[in-house]
Amino acid sequence: MSEKQMVAIQTKKKTKLVTIQRMAFYHMMKVVEAYDEQHQCYLLFYYKNQYLTYRKVSALPMCCRLKSVFSDGILINAPHPLIEQLITGTNTFTFQSFNQLLQKAEQHFSNQETSLIFSFFDSFIPKEKIISLMRNKYNQYRRNGQFFKAYQIIKVCLDYAPENSWARDMSHNLQYHPFETLYDEGGPSLLYKDPLYVEIHSFSNRHDQHYFSQLQEKLSQEGRWMDQILLYIDQMMNSKDDVSFASFYSLLTSQLKERDTTYLLFDLLENDVQIPELRQALIDLLIKNGQYEDAINVIMDSHSAVSSTQYHQVQTLLEQKQLDTSKLRIENMNHILVHETEPHRLEKMLRLCLPILLKKYDFSFTHQWLKPFRELNVTLPILKKVNTMAAIKDDPENQLQLGELYFEFQQFEQAIDCFSFEMELNPKDVRPIQWLAKAYRELGKKEESLAYQNILAAIQKRA
Repeated sequence: MSEKQMVAIQTKKKTKLVTIQRMAFYHMMKVVEAYDEQHQCYLLFYYKNQYLTYRKVSALPMCCRLKSVFSDGILINAPHPLIEQLITGTNTFTFQSFNQLLQKAEQHFSNQETSLIFSFFDSFIPKEKIISLMRNKYNQYRRNGQFFKAYQIIKVCLDYAPENSWARDMSHNLQYHPFETLYDEGGPSLLYKDPLYVEIHSFSNRHDQHYFSQLQEKLSQEGRWMDQILLYIDQMMNSKDDVSFASFYSLLTSQLKERDTTYLLFDLLENDVQIPELRQALIDLLIKNGQYEDAINVIMDSHSAVSSTQYHQVQTLLEQKQLDTSKLRIENMNHILVHETEPHRLEKMLRLCLPILLKKYDFSFTHQWLKPFRELNVTLPILKKVNTMAAIKDDPENQLQLGELYFEFQQFEQAIDCFSFEMELNPKDVRPIQWLAKAYRELGKKEESLAYQNILAAIQKRA
C-alpha cells in the first residue's frame, strides 16, 4: 500500500487534499480523521459506509459522543485496505450544513436512523437541539398511532442520553410495557422488529461470543462485509474467545485483492494475533505470489513450534535460486532448526543457511549462531568444518584450506583473499592459482578468471 491515503475536501474557497490518519468504527457510524498541511483536523462522517458530511475542528474533540467513537470503537490506522474501500466511492468530500444533512437523512434513512446519525454530531450541534429532533420524530409516530416506532426513538435517545428525563419518563409509559418485555427477552423477534437497536446493543457487547455471532449474522444479511471484517479483526485482537478464521479468511478472499488480504494478515501477526491457521494462510499466499523471502521470515518469526509443513516449505524456499537473501531474517532460524531430530535433514538445512549467514554477517557471528547445534551432541560434517575454520582462520599456514572451506560455503570474496595470501606465501604451488580461477569464475569476473588460467598454463608449460 502507498505510504499515505489522501482525499479531496471541498471547502468554500477551494478543493484541498488532506491526509488520512485513522478511522473509527462505532455502531453503524464510521469517522475518518484527516489533516491538511497546516495540521488542521477534518472529520469525515459515514453511516453504513455511505458518506454524509465532514466537519473541520481545531483538535479532535474528546467529549460528547465522539469520545465514545474513538475510545470504545474499532480503530484502524492509515494506510489500510478497508479505509481505501471506504473512500473509493467518493471523489470529492463536500460539507453539509445541519439543515442539508437533515434533509439528506430524511430522504435516505428512517426517522430512527436519522435520530441515531444526529446523535454523533453533538460536538457541533447543541445537545438540546438533537433531543428536540428526536422528540419531533417521536411525536410524529405518536400522532400516527405508531407506538412501537415511537418507542424505538425513545430507545435511541436513551442510548445517546440515558440521563435525559423526557426519554426516561416516556420509557415507563404503561403503553410501552409490552415492548419492554420484547427488549428484555431479545431473540430473533427483536432482531426482526428493531434491527437497529440489536446492532447497537450487540456492538457494545461484541466481545461476548453470543453478541459477536448475532452481529456477524446481521451484517452478513445486509451485505456489509467491510464491517464484518472489522469486527473479526477487533475480536481476534481483543478477545480470548475463538474466532472462526476460516469464515474470516473466506470473507477476505471473496471481497479483497490478494495484496490487501496479505496486508491484513501481516497486520494481525504484527499485533501478536497467534492463530496457527492465520500464519499458514499468509505463508501460502506469499509463496503463491512469489514473495519467498517474506514467507521464510513469517515462518522464522513464529513464537510457537513450526509445523512440519512450514519446515519443509522453508527448506524448499531456501533452495530457490532467485532468493534475495539480504531480505531474510536468517538470524532467527537457529531456534527453529535446533528442534530437528534427523541429523541428515539438519545437515541439509544448515548447508542452506550457512552461505546466507556468512554473506550477511561475519564469521564470529556465524560461529556463535551455531552454538545451539554444537550443544546437541550430534555429529554433523558441517559443524566440523566450521569448527576447523574457527581454529585456522588466523593461521597463515592454513590459508589454502580456509579458502577451500569459504569456497564451499559460497563466500568467494573471502576465499580469494585466502588463496591470494597462499599464492604469495607459496608461489610455486599451483593449487591457489587453480582456486583463484574458479573463485573469480563463480563471481562472474571472466577476465580475472582467464588471467589466472593463463598464469597456471604458463607455469605448467615451464614445468
